[in-house]
Amino acid sequence: MASLNVCLRRFAAISCIVIAAAGCSKGIDRHLETGNGAGAFRASLEKALPEASEKENAAFAWALSDGITVSALHGRYPNATLRDVIRGEVKRVVDEYPQVLAALEPKRAASDALLGELKKVVAEDIQFSLERDFFGLQPRISATVSNRGTLSISYLKWHAAIFVDGRNEPAAEAELYDLYNDARIGASLRASGGARQAERPSQGLLPSASANRKFTVGTLSGEPKWKTIEIQNAKQVRVELFIIPSSVKNLADQPFWEPATSADYNARKNALEKAKSFSDI
Repeated sequence: MASLNVCLRRFAAISCIVIAAAGCSKGIDRHLETGNGAGAFRASLEKALPEASEKENAAFAWALSDGITVSALHGRYPNATLRDVIRGEVKRVVDEYPQVLAALEPKRAASDALLGELKKVVAEDIQFSLERDFFGLQPRISATVSNRGTLSISYLKWHAAIFVDGRNEPAAEAELYDLYNDARIGASLRASGGARQAERPSQGLLPSASANRKFTVGTLSGEPKWKTIEIQNAKQVRVELFIIPSSVKNLADQPFWEPATSADYNARKNALEKAKSFSDI
C-alpha cells in the first residue's frame, strides 16, 4: 500500500509538470502571446481574463492603462503571464514614482496656488434676458466681474450654464469670451470702491478692479439652445458663470496656468496608490 501511495504521488507530480509544460495554466497565470501581433495577443487575453477574478482584471487593466503597445509590452514582458505583468508594473511604479512625485511637488504647489488666485476672479449680479434685434431673439447675460486676486488679466473665458424653474441640471451651456485688452472697454472699468474711472485705453482687469460685462450667447442670430420655448416661458431662470482657469491670460496675452502639472502629479499619485493596492497579487 505504501508503495502504491508513493507511485500515485509521483504520478501527480509528473502530471503537474506535463500540464505546466503544455501551457495549461489558468487565469492570471496563463501566458500571453505578445510577440505575434495584436490579434494573437488579443486572442490569448480573451482566454485569460474570463478566468481571472474581478480584482485581477482590474489590476491588469491598470497595468496597461498608460497606453502601452503590444510591441512595447513584448519588449518589457515577453510572453509573460498576466501576473508577471501586474507584478512588474507594481514594482516599477512603487520604485520610481515616489522620487518623481517628490520632484513634482514644488511645481504642483505653485500651480495650485496660482489656480487659487485665478478662482478669485468672480462673476456676480448675473442677469439673463432675451432681447430682440435685427437678427432676432438674442440671449444676453450681464454680470459684474470682480478681480479679488493679485493677477492682472487681459482675457478669460467663462463656462455659462442656465437653469430653469429650480432644476439642478442645466437647460443649456456655453463658453463666453471675456476680453480686457480692447481699448473700447477701458471706460467700463471701475475701482473696487465703485468710482467710475475716466475713459482711457484698457489696462486689463487689474487686482481689486471690477468691470460691468454684457455677453451675447451665440453668433449673429443667438444660440438656439439658449432661447428655447422652455426658457422663454420659464417662471424662474438662473445663470451661473464659472471661470475656465486655463483660458486666463496675463497682460502679455500669455496663459497664467497650465493644468498639466497638477494633472501629472495627481495621475502619478493615483497610480502609486493603485500599485500598492495590487501588491498582494
